[in-house]
Amino acid sequence: MGDGGGVFPDARRSETFLIATEGSSDVHVLKHALALLRPGIEDFFRFIDVAESHPFSGTGNLVRFAEGLAKIDVQNQVLILFDNDAEGIEAHQRVSRLTLPSNMRAATLPELHGFREFPAEGPEGLRNADINRRAAAIECYLDLCAGNFPPAKVRWTNYKQAVDAYHGALEHKEFYVKEFLKQTPETIADGTYDASRIGAVLDLLVAECTESQPGQWDLPANGEHWRALRALLQFGGIVSFTSCGMETTSQVAAPLVWSPR
Repeated sequence: MGDGGGVFPDARRSETFLIATEGSSDVHVLKHALALLRPGIEDFFRFIDVAESHPFSGTGNLVRFAEGLAKIDVQNQVLILFDNDAEGIEAHQRVSRLTLPSNMRAATLPELHGFREFPAEGPEGLRNADINRRAAAIECYLDLCAGNFPPAKVRWTNYKQAVDAYHGALEHKEFYVKEFLKQTPETIADGTYDASRIGAVLDLLVAECTESQPGQWDLPANGEHWRALRALLQFGGIVSFTSCGMETTSQVAAPLVWSPR
């Protein structure tokens, strides 16, 4: 299959999902995560080309992109993925009010238990705070103990009236991305790099996509693509781990009950 070196052949375009994200970092992180953690199914996901630059970076542009797709007869299976922060929650609410076709879904990155007590810097100094729905962009799902950086923390910035919450961002986030993109299957397998949080993101990605159009995956039971898609459906449940001294539990949608014809 593709460049992932998996055991399944390339997925046909009609069997893939287009993932639209807020920025280019999300694309790079998700593509690398799939290659490292889910190589057998990475060909079922396509991303907006960000080789030059992200064509609609930011939550506002992503909402407008979703609005445009909803008005035309787009044939792709599409997942619009927002960050688990105040701006992402506000944007997701706006998209949720749209009348989306059956082949389009919108979601936010998963809320994690470990984000409920996360170091955050604001006017009152450094305190632990719940950054779910407020400051958890995709960089927060990386190994924040990797690299020679100061202890991870977010910094509060602007207030979002629509969701009655302050928005925040992880400091040094670009360095955490660079560190993650250096990782190999070996550093994941031997535990050098903790990929538990980004694994929870992939579980959510799979769950959202497989719930969107389950009927379209009624393929012959002896086909390679059927076996690949069955593997894709086998994610879900509770993801628990400890990272940087913080226990994390993530509830991911249960897999579909699905059988071949």
